[in-house]
Amino acid sequence: RLRPILMTTLTTILAMIPMAWFSSNKMMSSMAFVIIGGLIASTILCLLMMPSYYLIISKKEKKQENEPAAAT
Repeated sequence: RLRPILMTTLTTILAMIPMAWFSSNKMMSSMAFVIIGGLIASTILCLLMMPSYYLIISKKEKKQENEPAAAT
């Protein structure tokens, strides 16, 4: 899933660059910068943080499964 995510993000960022730097409208320029920043942040979060959180959670679940149940 790495390739489709990166391709979609990069094409959108490349499409926003002219609007961010060469737009005479201040509001459109600001909006383009915010969209570019959001895309970069969400891509990093999606590709780096989510898999690491998944590994941490799955390790905790495996530890809980391996522990013997307490006698009542």
